[in-house]
Amino acid sequence: MHSLEESEASFSQNRWKKLTKKSTLCLADNSRVVATVIFAIMPVFGFTLLLCGQRRKPAIDFPYGYNNVGLLYSSWNESFLSRNSSAICIYDEYVPIASTLLRGTSVLLALNIRNGGHVLPHTAIEILKLSKYFLGGKLFVSIYESGSEDTTGLFLHKLAKELNLRNVRHRIVVNGSIVRKSKEHRIHFLSRIRNEVLEPLYSGNFSAKYVAFINDVFFCANQIIRLLLHVSHGADMVCGLDYSSDLKFYDTWVTRDIHGGPVQRNGNCSIFQSKSDIMLCEQKKLVPVFSCWNGLVGMNADIFSKSNIRFRSVDNIKGDCPASECTLLCLDLWRNNHQRIYVDPEVKVAYDSTAFSKLFSQSRKVLNRSIIEAIREEELIQFLPPQYYFCEPLHPHSSRDDPNRARASWYPV
Repeated sequence: MHSLEESEASFSQNRWKKLTKKSTLCLADNSRVVATVIFAIMPVFGFTLLLCGQRRKPAIDFPYGYNNVGLLYSSWNESFLSRNSSAICIYDEYVPIASTLLRGTSVLLALNIRNGGHVLPHTAIEILKLSKYFLGGKLFVSIYESGSEDTTGLFLHKLAKELNLRNVRHRIVVNGSIVRKSKEHRIHFLSRIRNEVLEPLYSGNFSAKYVAFINDVFFCANQIIRLLLHVSHGADMVCGLDYSSDLKFYDTWVTRDIHGGPVQRNGNCSIFQSKSDIMLCEQKKLVPVFSCWNGLVGMNADIFSKSNIRFRSVDNIKGDCPASECTLLCLDLWRNNHQRIYVDPEVKVAYDSTAFSKLFSQSRKVLNRSIIEAIREEELIQFLPPQYYFCEPLHPHSSRDDPNRARASWYPV
């Protein structure tokens, strides 16, 4: 495992060699010059300070406001610094009001990430927004990264510096030592790294009331506030809905309706099959489900700290389906009397900035006075678990796209 400083130094040195090989300007008398190079393959303004005979590292600031980082690194181009999507997450005047309902409570923000350089600038800004509402050590940011081959490590280092400046407690692991072993089942590996990101909770280093899990998605800080409001009102787990670039629901592998049945890959409330679920979705109300994850999740921390539930694979559990670690987590929630699992259809996230912008333009505000009042007055019913759930098994050494997933069947709860 490498420190953040070592990761940044290694990345910066390698990238700087590539940049200066193309753009170094020198004078014969070795005097200092300042050269401005406009890169044809980058947007504009690629500034490089050069000292002849000595290559100087570029001055890179944390991308709060995005500065020049994305102008120097083409790897940000996929989302163009996430600038377009960040503009959607404008200041919400109701976030301070909503956050007062959570005041005094502690939140663990958990993120597993790999090759997330395209989304991290946006993620970092939204995390820093959240830090404004959970002061006094009430927010802990836990991030576990391993195996990245892009700018992920560098930007996590910058995020760590910003969290330090704001006195936000955090544990950010870059280039982590947990790697997938030979012949290790993919779900077993994913379970290990998800449990690792919860280490501050397990070790007692941080006592949380709520846990918010984030995937490598574009989201807004007020969406997390909204999910946690549901949890504060009695839900055990509330998920958003995640969408792919074609604006269709993505996580059909994990999500199952309240009857244990599959959901559809559609772009509206017809992802659900029952009329009652569709009606709740269209009314923008919580929809009860058997299982979900969907890129953004709010949870009661007692699930992990008191009920001692962990992410797992099917090791030594006879009769269980080799499903996602998130599906198995929900299965264990039902078995341990945590039976209030919901989807909030108005919390929409996406895996690219363009889709996220379109989704947000279709949706009303995430928070307003009527929404906050509706959440406070909602009645969360404890449902009985279904007898069976529909599972698409993932066999050893396979991937999420394995065609064997089509060999699905019903498994007992």
